[in-house]
Amino acid sequence: MRIRVLWVACLLSVGGMLRPVTAQVTAIEGVEFVARLTGPGSINDTPRVGIGGTDLGHMVVHQDVTYFLFGDTFAGELAGEGGFWRWNTMAWSTDRTPADGIHFDGWITDHAGKARQVIRSGYGNPITEIPTGAVSIGERIYAWFMAVSWWGPPGEWNIHYAGLAYTQDLGQTFTVVDGFRLPANTNFGMVAASLRTDLPPGTDDHVYVWGTPSGRLGGVKLARVLPANITDPGAYEYYSGLNNGQPVWAKHESAALIIVPAPVGEMSVMYNRAAGRWIMLYFNTYAGGGWGAIELRQAVAPWGPWSLPMTVVPGIQAPGLYGSYMNPLYVEDHGQTLYFTMSLWDPYDVYLMRLRLSVASPPCPADLNVDGRVQAADVAIFDSCLSGDSIPYRDVLTCAAADLDRDGDVDQADFGILQRCLNGLLAPDPACAD
Repeated sequence: MRIRVLWVACLLSVGGMLRPVTAQVTAIEGVEFVARLTGPGSINDTPRVGIGGTDLGHMVVHQDVTYFLFGDTFAGELAGEGGFWRWNTMAWSTDRTPADGIHFDGWITDHAGKARQVIRSGYGNPITEIPTGAVSIGERIYAWFMAVSWWGPPGEWNIHYAGLAYTQDLGQTFTVVDGFRLPANTNFGMVAASLRTDLPPGTDDHVYVWGTPSGRLGGVKLARVLPANITDPGAYEYYSGLNNGQPVWAKHESAALIIVPAPVGEMSVMYNRAAGRWIMLYFNTYAGGGWGAIELRQAVAPWGPWSLPMTVVPGIQAPGLYGSYMNPLYVEDHGQTLYFTMSLWDPYDVYLMRLRLSVASPPCPADLNVDGRVQAADVAIFDSCLSGDSIPYRDVLTCAAADLDRDGDVDQADFGILQRCLNGLLAPDPACAD
């Protein structure tokens, strides 16, 4: 299976200086099963802690340790079987070598040594409360969760509300944030969150939160918030479009725009420094003739424009698949190899997958959003990076591709190259930037 997927940014030494250059991942070289992480026969012997079946396993890196948050957990190998139902559980690992699977160091357990539930709001009467995303800030891990009110046909469910909880003792206790209850119709019923710590101070200190409504049939909207205000739902700002190439942020979710169309379910989003792009993995329940599929999109900025989808794992090859969660620690070969957790419905457990990508030179450097054309969307990206003659662009990782003449700025000379490559709906001439 060979699929065009994304761009990769790297550094080239010229005259003793590191200069950004661009390349393109042109194919998915392979997607491989690495290890079963939970359930009978898994590499972690989870029946020892009372876990025969669980799902999700989304990850947050906190103080150099990876914490795994799981959804509904049972003693049996199939969903709902074996009793000992916990709405959520949590493990941790210091394993940095995913090539042979991720070995857990431990679980949050009860007095009998069994994995116990870690988040329970005590609010209302939900069927279950399932963590959907998490982020590390200072001494705390913040975890968003959904309080499910109804299970429908596959891919459909409703929630009472979406909440936020935090732990400051490495998962031993979670405090549910009073007053943080997003309504049942929110587009942030399930979220992926990211706080980049590799940028110079003051460059962009926001936590970005991508959200979908309950179920797997909605599209993605984007919010941001400063870390100090993460527990205040009124402090979140919502992406509502571009003005002169710059993002516009609104105070109310009702103004937020869809940035990735439906259907999107159980997503994760991660900035890949090797790629120089944001990467989104998610489940598309309608793909593959009804089998569903894990898909990948990429973008130069959190708000996009996001590329067309690329199939990573077809559902026909892994029936009952869903969930695809990345971890910045589980990357090899400068980002050409990515590892992610994936769930199956039968047996109901979590698996580690390896995605290998092939890298080559891009066919047209001016195709900034990698959609096979050079048109208005690329001009918008260029405008957002415009710095002026001999003035370095603000964000090296985002704007390296817009520096088309590779002189360290984004100016009129680069725009001249972009103009030569503008081609509307036609495929660009690879030599237009020469």
